[in-house]
Amino acid sequence: MILRSIKNYAFIIAAGLAFTGCSLFDDVTYNVNPDPLEAHGDSVRVNVTGTVAEKSINKNAIADVTPVLRWEGGELALKTVTVQGENAAGNGIVINSKTGGNFSYSDVVPYQESMMKSELFVTASAGKGTNRKELGETKIADGVKATAYLVQSDDMPIMAEDKFQRIIRQQSVATINYLVNSSTVRGSELRDQDIKAWKEFLKELQENERLEAKSVEIDAFASPEGEVDKNDALADNRAGSATATVKNLAKRAKLEELQSSYEEKGLGEDWEGFRKLMEESDIEDKDLIIRILETYSDVNEREKEIKNLSKTYTEIAKDILPKLRRSEMTLAYDVIGYSDEELVTISKSNPDSLNLEEALYAAQLHEDMNDQLAVYKNAEARFTDDNRAANNIGVIYLKQGNDAEAASQFTKADNIQSDAITANNMGIIARRNGDRKKAAEMFRNGMSAGDEAAYNLGIVNIQDGDYDRAVSNMKGADSFNAALATLLNGDASGAANILESAPEGDSAVGHYLKAVIAARQGDSAAVNSHLQTAVSMDSSLRDRAMMDAEFLGITLSL
Repeated sequence: MILRSIKNYAFIIAAGLAFTGCSLFDDVTYNVNPDPLEAHGDSVRVNVTGTVAEKSINKNAIADVTPVLRWEGGELALKTVTVQGENAAGNGIVINSKTGGNFSYSDVVPYQESMMKSELFVTASAGKGTNRKELGETKIADGVKATAYLVQSDDMPIMAEDKFQRIIRQQSVATINYLVNSSTVRGSELRDQDIKAWKEFLKELQENERLEAKSVEIDAFASPEGEVDKNDALADNRAGSATATVKNLAKRAKLEELQSSYEEKGLGEDWEGFRKLMEESDIEDKDLIIRILETYSDVNEREKEIKNLSKTYTEIAKDILPKLRRSEMTLAYDVIGYSDEELVTISKSNPDSLNLEEALYAAQLHEDMNDQLAVYKNAEARFTDDNRAANNIGVIYLKQGNDAEAASQFTKADNIQSDAITANNMGIIARRNGDRKKAAEMFRNGMSAGDEAAYNLGIVNIQDGDYDRAVSNMKGADSFNAALATLLNGDASGAANILESAPEGDSAVGHYLKAVIAARQGDSAAVNSHLQTAVSMDSSLRDRAMMDAEFLGITLSL
């Protein structure tokens, strides 16, 4: 049964009875907001408004009012506010003795856990001149809500990703050169080094099960010194002869899959290739030659000029044009990497044989974190100029609860290369070490690494009492902390919805937070139901519940 409202409305207590009979300062009421008090960002703010009734203060009196927060085993006196009548000599707040009036008070004190079950009193003394009289004390509020301290250390570290590709598409290129105006493939061309290497590679394709031929593309060209129509036909013929050559080579290599995987294109004369070779050459006046040729808009006229220039600059005919009479054969093939099962085995039996990307990928295939550590440590030792293995070792240490080793690894990774991932992870260490300012800075630097950094900054926001920003930074997350931030920001129903989807929703602390939500919604039955579940899972929560100001006015059945 709810005996007293637990919502954050002002709680008005008449203090007149405590001071009855005093003609100096009596009939005062106090308004405490919020009541109960609340802890936010390591501190408790106390806001008190005092209302002095008419004819309740002597015009010559000076009264000192001191709030005192008292709990089992300790108390803390807050700063004193001085109130005085209109004729008193002093610097206090002046209250007219006939009409009465109001005075406001605010103070901030450091929070400590024992304050949860506490009472706020005011003590007062009054007098004229040096004659003082103690007026006693009265209670004006109960307890301190410390729900923000339920925040969980569920910081999200970020693993550095691998770039492993199981199947990598690659190419092998060979070139057949032709005599002028010819599409015949000469025997000497088939003995050129690039064609010989191509033949050997075709053989390897047939024998190596980790190589798979996919297709061949043939692009054929003519040099740009003949007639356009003839060059177009010549390029087509060269494409055909090159295709026939490749098919014959593939047949000899027993690559049946290549027999129908061809795309041949005759691309006519290669003006762009001509210009590129000219630019790369040592021919005198090459820039002038190119500018002259570019002035011709008519292709046939340009071709005539190339012929003429070739007579003057013999290097063009000797070194440039022959290279343009060609067919380029591009073989596309796949390199097939290790399977997951193979990577797991190799990473244990022969980890040194894995490249960096294979090692980083293989590590996360292991279920046991110690096995993951072993793979990452091997990669860290072999690839010292890459920070990913060092970072990922730190993440595993963090998951194992070894923050000191995690911090060392993140620092090592950051020294190799600073990036958003290491910034986020170093921010986690800073927050857990109590340096929230540094943590917030690191998380902001880590934003580009992913939503994890924003979420982690949201944890700092909760601890700082900035719940609106916490909700913003945790937007979209279904977690205990996201629900907590939403509740602290004033949205109990929204918090309940998040908690229903959160993995921690059915945990002990999850049910405890559900009880707090129910209390704020005025559902005492749900409060007890969730608290009973929470305590059955974690008996230490019973002691907290019994002194939690969130449950004031509710009869707890624990």
